Amino acid sequence: MTKKLNDVPFLSEGLEYKKVITDYLGKLAEMVKISCVSKWQNLGFYRQVLTIFTVPAEFDDDAISTMREYHAFTAELTKDKFSRNLKFATEPEAVAIYCLNSMKGQYNLSTG
Repeated sequence: MTKKLNDVPFLSEGLEYKKVITDYLGKLAEMVKISCVSKWQNLGFYRQVLTIFTVPAEFDDDAISTMREYHAFTAELTKDKFSRNLKFATEPEAVAIYCLNSMKGQYNLSTG
């Protein structure tokens, strides 16, 4: 027997979505920092690394602001809530940039 999506909880009981997102981003940040520092020992992560996250096209400015101010900062992806080294792109924007970059040599295209 199949359950409707509305009948199935998205998170286990007792878990809050903000904590889940923050924990996920925290672990991601830890792995990225380890990877970067292992390749570039003198790297200043918070000064020299530009982090770009893709978000669903449906995310509005409030959702992106929440991701930036609460989750990314709490997860230590940035030391400043309004860091210029943390950017967000919608998934369609990211796909368009990828396509332009992957076809750059073939069709004389440029981003921007």
